[in-house]
Amino acid sequence: MDVRLMRPASRTALPRWEVSLDGVVLGWVQQQKIGRSSSVFYKATGIHPVTGAHVNLENSIDFEERCETVVDFHRRPMEYARFVY
Repeated sequence: MDVRLMRPASRTALPRWEVSLDGVVLGWVQQQKIGRSSSVFYKATGIHPVTGAHVNLENSIDFEERCETVVDFHRRPMEYARFVY
């Protein structure tokens, strides 16, 4: 798995990373601020391996876990059916 920090879309944009495997982009993880929380959250978005749809894979405070979730979604998309359908 390769994780690459992407160029920000604007000066105020929060960091976003591209997650890839063997040169194929599988999705992204983006830092998010939720309400007044002092915790940093990471939103994972996977690319469905069959349809190409972008699928929200929820938020977590664990960056590495979100990256692994993107890879896992690519390998086993049916395990994430609640997010796709």
